[in-house]
Amino acid sequence: AWLAGGAAALAAMGLLARTPIGLGKGAGWAYAALAIVAWLCTLHSGVHATVAGVLAALFVPLRLGAGGDSILLRMEHALAPWVAYLI
Repeated sequence: AWLAGGAAALAAMGLLARTPIGLGKGAGWAYAALAIVAWLCTLHSGVHATVAGVLAALFVPLRLGAGGDSILLRMEHALAPWVAYLI
């Protein structure tokens, strides 16, 4: 059941990526929330949670928006200082 919940969260990310709302400036929070749900469900299922993180990153769109950047690029730049500090 946990693994099905994780798959459902990833499917929701895929559907979100196909909508115009999923390409907007504020859509990063929706992708992050769904990725956390997928990660937690995968962790509780017994499968290594890194798998969910990699799959979630594959569902974030890389298409360039009106500003010349993508959601994935903006998320990467927002997380870089935190990852560098923690690691």
